[in-house]
Amino acid sequence: MIVDDRNLDLPEFVKYPKIPYVENYPDIYGSEGYIFEKIDGSLSQIRKINSGRVVGGSRANYLTGEKARKSRWMGDFLKWMHNNTSLYNIPENMVIYGEWLNPISVNYDKENENKFYFIDLAIAEDGKPKFYDYGEAINYLKSWNLDDIIFLDPIKKGFFDDYSIKSLIQDYEGKLGPEFEGLVLKNYNTEEFAKFLTPKYSEIRKQAKDIQDKYVTKTRIDKARRRIDDSGVEINLDNLASEIIQDIVAESGVSVDINAVKGVIRVKNLFP
Repeated sequence: MIVDDRNLDLPEFVKYPKIPYVENYPDIYGSEGYIFEKIDGSLSQIRKINSGRVVGGSRANYLTGEKARKSRWMGDFLKWMHNNTSLYNIPENMVIYGEWLNPISVNYDKENENKFYFIDLAIAEDGKPKFYDYGEAINYLKSWNLDDIIFLDPIKKGFFDDYSIKSLIQDYEGKLGPEFEGLVLKNYNTEEFAKFLTPKYSEIRKQAKDIQDKYVTKTRIDKARRRIDDSGVEINLDNLASEIIQDIVAESGVSVDINAVKGVIRVKNLFP
């Protein structure tokens, strides 16, 4: 059942931050934290608001009313959420972030799909998330007796350096199927995160000479289309190019001309 939450007085939505690439954020090297498998799913969140209701969200906003019917994953996620009465144990102002596993491109074992995988716990402060250390977060969720949430242990904990990350990306075997998308490095003390994708699923074509060819890849376009669809906005070439540019700026700090992006999409026949 999908509950219509349109009349709820919802607090300010707390987005999960964009995670930059390690290549564009080398300062994370030399610090210490956790390394996780990156999950190819739909970023979602759960929180209890002051009315005592449990509400869900996507990457962009709350999933309420018609938004809950925009895509199959939203309906599946909200059905799971509203049928999970243990979620009412979550304290107010806490935000549980996770991935609803409905993969865009990665090949996972089918029995692992359409489930909620925990990624982070934060307290909402002035519309922004303040994250708990992963180990501390797991202890909190277990103390609240939450059911049907999957915890994936970190691959390792320690210092981040280029050599060990590249070695790990070559040797690691995914926990959810025969493939994995990449790694996420998280330093909770400084709240600095970065990601390192495998060559197959990289959103950057490193050998390309032109900026637009380097960053406008099929993988990035597929994910941009998913985000636009989740937000309920019409998917057209202009909106797709704008979403891709926002993604490139947020994750790589590179400015790309919208007409150049549209040109690459047309030439490579990547839309519609």
